[in-house]
Amino acid sequence: MEEVLVFGYKNPDTDSICSSIAMAALKRKQGFDAIACCLGSLSKETEFVLRKLSVETPKMLKTVSAQVMNLNYVEKSTICVEDSIQEALELMTKENFSSLAVVDMVGNFRNMVHISEIANYTFSYDSGSKSLIFFHFLKKSLGFFRKV
Repeated sequence: MEEVLVFGYKNPDTDSICSSIAMAALKRKQGFDAIACCLGSLSKETEFVLRKLSVETPKMLKTVSAQVMNLNYVEKSTICVEDSIQEALELMTKENFSSLAVVDMVGNFRNMVHISEIANYTFSYDSGSKSLIFFHFLKKSLGFFRKV
């Protein structure tokens, strides 16, 4: 089961700390892996109360900022470093993606490519045939470009 961190507000007073401890205990009785935490140093008053009641000091958290692991994300197709720009554009059009992960021959992540980078490269590239390929896909996928 996933760990649940229970905490009050930043720079907590005794009420906030005791509430976190009580809520974590309740959640554990309900079957959660709950841990009481605090977002700042404990005051001398809070330390005294916890010591007097023989209650363990809550875990100190440095931050509660959201992390990438908290995001819901869709598994996307990847493109290999040796694939052509045309293949990348075809995949983006087919999958309706504005960006793709670029992997090496073994499948290790190397970079990200965005549709705007392909557009900038293609418009600056001086070969008529490459530009024609781009304009073919541009015409074919105008709906896709409006969504980006």
